[in-house]
Amino acid sequence: MGGFMRIDDERARLTGRSCSHSPRSAPGLLGRLLSYAVAGALLVLALTFSLLVFAVLALAGLLVWGWLWWKMRALRRQAASGAGPAEAWSADERRPPADGYVIEGEVVRVSEENESDASDKFRNGTER
Repeated sequence: MGGFMRIDDERARLTGRSCSHSPRSAPGLLGRLLSYAVAGALLVLALTFSLLVFAVLALAGLLVWGWLWWKMRALRRQAASGAGPAEAWSADERRPPADGYVIEGEVVRVSEENESDASDKFRNGTER
């Protein structure tokens, strides 16, 4: 009999229930109602928390979308007008140079006064 008692004690320890059929081991109607009420309250709290998290994420996404929409409005205007990328630059960047010519590369400008001196240098290959 000692072996059976040990198994019953082990089972009671693992399950949290006593093997004896005392009134304390089986929950009554009040205990069941209380456990259902606590489980329902926890379910409502979990749903409320998930709804709050969803609302915060939706608001953050809306703010990011609004910020991107605001920053891209110039590109939308450019696309609607049919302008290319060069026309999208500011007015200062599009202004032509004062003399009207754009020359890429290195330029040596010689005034008319020194033109004859410069041509002599190139013909003779010497500098004065």
